[in-house]
Amino acid sequence: MRNIVRFTMYQFVLFSLLFAINFPLDRFISKPFTYVDFLATIVAILLLIIGYRIVNKVYKRFEGIRFRTKLFISIPIALGSIVFLALLENLFFG
Repeated sequence: MRNIVRFTMYQFVLFSLLFAINFPLDRFISKPFTYVDFLATIVAILLLIIGYRIVNKVYKRFEGIRFRTKLFISIPIALGSIVFLALLENLFFG
């Protein structure tokens, strides 16, 4: 049970970071693909590679949790992190 709670917290932080990184990079990548778009794409890819390596090391302790359980936990957590970031965005920028 303790592993599931820790997994839930890690998932929330992971999804929140992924969506939070997407907000600032989204305004740089637009339709006429320019040099700035290319640099923003490279930065996003580098951040994702670094993040994947860290997440891969951290998530090894959760191999005992079944995939179905992970999936059922991750879907509402992803939706919850979207709602959380939308509320924060409206609070600070709206």
